[in-house]
This record gives sequence, structure tokens and C-alpha cells, in this order.
Amino acid sequence: MNRFRPGFGNRDEPGTQPGTHFSLRVRNTVARCACLGVLAMLLLAAGFAFSDWTLGELSWTAWLVGAGVALGVFWGVRVSALAPLQSGPFTALVVALVILPRLAWVIAVPTLPVYDYERYHTAALALLHGATHGAPVQDFGVVTFLAVLASVFGPGLMAGKLANVVLAVVTALLLLALGRRLFGEPAGRAAALLFALWPADISFRSVFATEFGFVLGWLAGSLVLLRAAGKQRGATLEFVLAGALFGLGSVFRPVGALLVPVALVWLAARTRGRLSRVVARGIALTAGFMVVLAVQFAVGRVLGFDVRASTLGLNIMNGTDAAAEGQYSDESAAVFYHWVEREGPRRALVTAARTGWRRITSEPAAFVGLALAKYGVMWGNDSYGIYWSTMDVRDGPAGAWASAHQEDLFTVSQFYYLGLLVFGILGTWRYVRRRFVRSVALLLLALPAFALIHVVLEVQSRYHYPLAYVVLLLAGAGLVSAGPRVAGSPAPHA
Repeated sequence: MNRFRPGFGNRDEPGTQPGTHFSLRVRNTVARCACLGVLAMLLLAAGFAFSDWTLGELSWTAWLVGAGVALGVFWGVRVSALAPLQSGPFTALVVALVILPRLAWVIAVPTLPVYDYERYHTAALALLHGATHGAPVQDFGVVTFLAVLASVFGPGLMAGKLANVVLAVVTALLLLALGRRLFGEPAGRAAALLFALWPADISFRSVFATEFGFVLGWLAGSLVLLRAAGKQRGATLEFVLAGALFGLGSVFRPVGALLVPVALVWLAARTRGRLSRVVARGIALTAGFMVVLAVQFAVGRVLGFDVRASTLGLNIMNGTDAAAEGQYSDESAAVFYHWVEREGPRRALVTAARTGWRRITSEPAAFVGLALAKYGVMWGNDSYGIYWSTMDVRDGPAGAWASAHQEDLFTVSQFYYLGLLVFGILGTWRYVRRRFVRSVALLLLALPAFALIHVVLEVQSRYHYPLAYVVLLLAGAGLVSAGPRVAGSPAPHA
């Protein structure tokens, strides 16, 4: 197979017999549906991104210049991904490209905590000093992590920001490994380079957010799961580990629990052999996830987190609020917390769910329009990194400049994001037209699953951030698929 083009062969596990629980047609149907669903999602997202205000107010001259620069950057990434560098030197190059711009931004634009970041930072300091903070158990992961950093390096902000840079390096290496496994070496290289140069991530690293930990758990768990599923027998501990990594991701963002049913569907369609084999693998994966969840609640209770509290009810109230377009609303929050005080956390969640259901069923046509508007909010704009990191900046070498040129930075970020979507669409389209590597469906299935759950939950622009890593991988495949063929190496081993 050509080294420099993504593999589209339809490989199954070696040594298995034709007798399967799911037929080849069913497994291919799952992969095809995931692929078509993602293609539709990315086309809609590109439409929203193309019409976003950050680009809509530009003159045609600015549009042409911005689009030309973006195309030049993406083509440069393609050339770099295809360069005849050995794996070691290329990995060192990626690590340098990840560290340097993020470290420069952290130092030059010293962002102060705002919104969620401020809440996490305050709760972490309270936890460190043994004070009662009353944070919900959903905040356990990020608050505990920040508290550990503060206990070692002091209560300042720099330790958390530098930790973000380190997490970015690990993320790039995981993208490189996943892309290499699913699409081939050049596509993995392109995905890692696209991540290294991603403006939203470069600026977002000056803010500590739950997305960083969630992404690591998702990517690492997916990589372990892909390797375990490729084995003919055994690998029980690897399935447990994959579930535990998904669990660690959901400790940072509770919505990550959705990865478990997605992975179970993929396992059922991917695994060849008897039904008992599918069930055993599913049980091992779920067990790993549940162990982490149990530890989270047990340790959270000891540390003073409110294990009864749940942000799910508030998310439903916000997500079904048409007046706020499914985003955070002070009015919905006030109503929900009134219920919490009057009925208790559990009854308040039930009441919120009933209220959300009543809103949906009373005006279903209006709710469809709300769902579409929410999708535009979540997927149409990529300026959240610039926005959060320039909202409250203390004096720094480039703090005043970043605040003064915020809209220019928005535009750069949006052009880059639109380029990711365009090449992501190209990569997905090639999977629609050709035979499938069914392992790719593990990541593809997650996108429509998360899109569907956010139909009823609150949305923000930054909520597409973890999902954009799948777009990065697809964009890497799309980039190296474009242009002339180059003689190359073995096919990927998905």
C-alpha cells in the first residue's frame, strides 16, 4: 500500500474464522453510517463557520488574503508530513512546534482566571487548605489536579499553565500514534502538525479547562482499545485499561461517560467470533470505567465534594431554553437552584428533566429550530481560545497587544478552523467512496453521539473542542490524500 496515502483496505483480525456474531455487511453498515453522519456534520459545521460573524464582516480582499494564507499553511503542513524525515527527528520537530508557541503565549499573555477557570482555581485553593468548598463531584478531576499542583508548586497560576503545555505535548504524541495507526504515517504526521499550529489551542493553554484532561483520556483509551480489539484472544486487561482511561477522561468532563456506549457499539460491530467473546470484552471495558467512577465518588466524598449535586439538571434547563439559544442563562440557573433548595438535588434533577421534556414536546417544530441554532453555536465559531485567554489579562509583554487585536486573532483562528473542516470533509469523503477500515468508526461514531446528546444539553462554542481532534485526524488524511502520489511505505494496521 502506498505510504503517502491513507489506507482504505477492509482488514479484519488475523486468524479469525468466517462464523461471526455480526455479519460483514452489518459491520460495514455501522462504519458507513458513522462515516455518512460525520460527513453531514462537518458539511453543516463548515456552513456555519463560513457564515460566522468573524468572517462575515471582512472585505473580499481580506477574505482572499486570509484564505490564501490558510491554504499556504495547510499545504506547508502537507509537504512537511511527506518529508523524508525519520520518525525520531520528526517527533522532536512536532514537540518543539507544540511547546514553543504555547510557552510564548503563556509567558507573553498572562491570563487571569475567568468563569469556570476562576471557580476551579478557587475550589482548588479551598481544598488545599482543608476548607469546605461544596463543589459538585463533577468538578473532582480538574479541582483535585489543580490542588495537587498548588500543593507542590504553590498557589500561583503558572504551574497550571505549564502543565497545560505538557498535556499538549502528550496530546500531540497520541494524535501522531492514532493517525499513524488508522490512516498511515503521513496522515498521522499531518494531524500532529495541524494540532501544533492550531491557534485556538495555542491561546487556550493559558486557561485551565476540563477539556484537556478529557481529550487525553479519550485519545489514550481509543489507542489502547484499537490495539486490544486487533488481538485474536486475551487482552482482557487492555480492555479494562481502555475503560479506565475513558473513565479518567469523564472525571474531567462527565459527558465523557458517553464514550462507553459508543465503544460498546463499536466493539460489537468490530469483534469477530462468538457472542460470548463480544460480551466478555464489553464487560471488561465497562468494569474499567466503573472502577474509576467508584473511586472518583469515594475519594470525592472524603475530600468534601458534594456527591449529591449534579450539573445535569442545570444543563438540561439551559439546553432547552429557547430564549438563550441553549446557552447558559441566569434565569434558568436561578429557577434550577431554587428547586435544589426547595426539593433537594435529586428531586431538582427530576423536575429539570420533566421541564426540558415538556419544552420539547409542547413545541417540537420550534425545538428543531433551537437544535439547529445550538449546533451553529457549538460548531460555527473557533474563537473561544482567544476569547478566554484575552478576557482578563494582567500586564505582560504582549497582553495589551493581544487585547487590542482580539478581533484580528479571532479571524486568524476562524480561517484555520474552516481549513480543518474543509480538509476533514475531504478525508471523510474518501471513506464514503471507498472501502472502509472499520476501526476508524470508533472515533467517527463519537461525533454524532455527542451531537445528539447536546441537542438537550447546554452548548458553548468550546464544547466542540474535544470533538475537533477527530476532525484533525480526518484533516490529516484529507491533506495527504490531495495532490500527486508519492512512492512510500506499508499500509496502516488498523
